[in-house]
Amino acid sequence: MTLKYASKINVTLYILLSIIYASGNVAIAYVSKLMLNNAQYQRGGLTQLLIIALLGSLIIVIIMFSNFAYKYLKNKIRKLQ
Repeated sequence: MTLKYASKINVTLYILLSIIYASGNVAIAYVSKLMLNNAQYQRGGLTQLLIIALLGSLIIVIIMFSNFAYKYLKNKIRKLQ
């Protein structure tokens, strides 16, 4: 109900950030699967595992900052009520 009082830009941004928030666990699970498969089946060297780990940590940091923005925007929209 509070979304009808918010501006269209805030609602659009809220929807986008909520999709990122919901898919965060999927992204973390996928990166973990890649790392485990790479280590278990030895498909590549240590450098490939390190690249996957760095990419995974970058994805986790991006998701973390988008979650902060999601929570901030959610509270801002609630405050309008």
